[in-house]
Amino acid sequence: MNRNEEIKLDFFMSQIKHLEDIKETEKTKLSVVLYEATHTTCILRVCKNRNLSTVCDALLQVKNPNVALVYQYVYAGGNTYILEEMLSGKTIEGIIEDKGLFSEKETAKIISEVCSGLTDFHKMQPPVIHNDINTSNIMICDDNRVKLFDFDISRTYKKEASKNTELFGTEEYASPEHYGYGQSEPRTDIYSLGVTMHRMLCGEYLSGNRKCLYKGRMKKIIEKCIEIDPKKRYTSVQHLKKDLEKVLNRKKTTIKLIALLLAVAVLFVGAYLVFEKHFNGNTSLAPQDETTNQISTENSGSIVPQTTNVQEKEEPKKVEVAEKLDGELLSLTSLNNGTMAYLEKTSDEYHIKSSLGTDKILPTTLAIEECELLYNTYTDSLYIVTTNNDKGYIYSLSKDFEIDSNPVYSAPQSYISDIKGMFFSDGMLYCNAFGKDLIDTDRWCQIGSVNCSPIAVANDRIYDISNNFYMLDELSVDGDCLNQYEIPGDTLFDRVCFADSNTLYLTVKKDNKSYVHSFDGEEFNEFVCLSDYQHYTDFKCSAMTVTQNKIWMYDSEMNAIKKLTI
Repeated sequence: MNRNEEIKLDFFMSQIKHLEDIKETEKTKLSVVLYEATHTTCILRVCKNRNLSTVCDALLQVKNPNVALVYQYVYAGGNTYILEEMLSGKTIEGIIEDKGLFSEKETAKIISEVCSGLTDFHKMQPPVIHNDINTSNIMICDDNRVKLFDFDISRTYKKEASKNTELFGTEEYASPEHYGYGQSEPRTDIYSLGVTMHRMLCGEYLSGNRKCLYKGRMKKIIEKCIEIDPKKRYTSVQHLKKDLEKVLNRKKTTIKLIALLLAVAVLFVGAYLVFEKHFNGNTSLAPQDETTNQISTENSGSIVPQTTNVQEKEEPKKVEVAEKLDGELLSLTSLNNGTMAYLEKTSDEYHIKSSLGTDKILPTTLAIEECELLYNTYTDSLYIVTTNNDKGYIYSLSKDFEIDSNPVYSAPQSYISDIKGMFFSDGMLYCNAFGKDLIDTDRWCQIGSVNCSPIAVANDRIYDISNNFYMLDELSVDGDCLNQYEIPGDTLFDRVCFADSNTLYLTVKKDNKSYVHSFDGEEFNEFVCLSDYQHYTDFKCSAMTVTQNKIWMYDSEMNAIKKLTI
């Protein structure tokens, strides 16, 4: 241990008072201590012969309610000393031993919360992998919070590595990557989550050939998690969480169905009673004279309504002109509330308008040279990106499009002017900049190329779906070609548009027809066939965006925004 490390460790230890030792193994030592700065009882975790500085930095940065807090750490003498939250409750393994198995609903709820805890770490650049998820590292606290802990063998994903060089983790929960068949990555944690669910539901680990023994409704979810090939697993914990939430919503759906069936039954019984009463009231079964059943229009003065078999004609699907522009369209975007906003430049003014009729003129004090709209779907916030002389700015817009006088971001124009696209990922702003690849705009620094091809960067083809970066050239997750998806048709790259943070929409040509397909990070689905709509001429559309039930397209020949209602 060098002198600098000695000083750091001495200062670290001076802040705590040792209370008792809990456990010590070859790799870890756990003690209960008093953190005197806050008078809080904590756990001191000493990870022997491990430098967990990068992991601890991530734990300090991310304060997730489903992950045990880390207060301080120091790396000295080859060991990492971590001061962390002391949890009170029972681990999943302890509950299984004391009370038995979990129900599907309980399992789905607990693992869904663990997924929430992992999300922030998996989306970091580079991703942080827990690497040892099991029933002994998940605790149900006394206040019913679910907490993931024990990051002793966590690691960061290394693009240059082809496989793990050390075997870590709990054997029963270890993925093939733990045994050298590739390196640990976010889907390594997904494998361990699958084994954890298997243990919670049937009390067993996987069979000798790594097959699922559970026979319940969650069998398919578990099987997808424990695929030997990581490419076949869930692409992210967000997608796993989606399927777990479907399990949680099953009861609600069942209740609604039962209520509907009861309502139908009540109506049926009521109709039967009315019929029975009417039928029993007739003393004769002989046919009635038709004239006795007719209402005389002469005597009653009323007109008998006439029935007709002619069906009303269905309105044809049309593409309609929504907004005629006076100037030049600069930017078009959709909003979470189902409306559309756009930026229009006239001879001497910049207007921000919406499909609701809002029209705001940007202040001349901004002295704008170029600008475009930027929407954050995560926070439902609208921004405007501007350049002026040698600086670039991003301003926040209120709900009624009033611009904040102070920029929320600023950077040298060399960054702004080279930006080919900007997007938010769970509240953080990133941009695709030609020659600079992926830029973190909080610090205005390059965070990595995410293995992007120059074409993908230059043509604004990097996207975020559920906090994963996708490159449209190959639709590869996180830019590492871990997953590739075949696009169903010939893609028109200039027709790509986001609707929300979970779905990418893109226009494709197939069998001489134009379609909009949705992509949720797992698969493509046909959203709408554009060719079914009257007045749709695909070669005229140079910009497009999707809202809740509408597609908005810019027709450059007509200089108008058109609307297609789905």
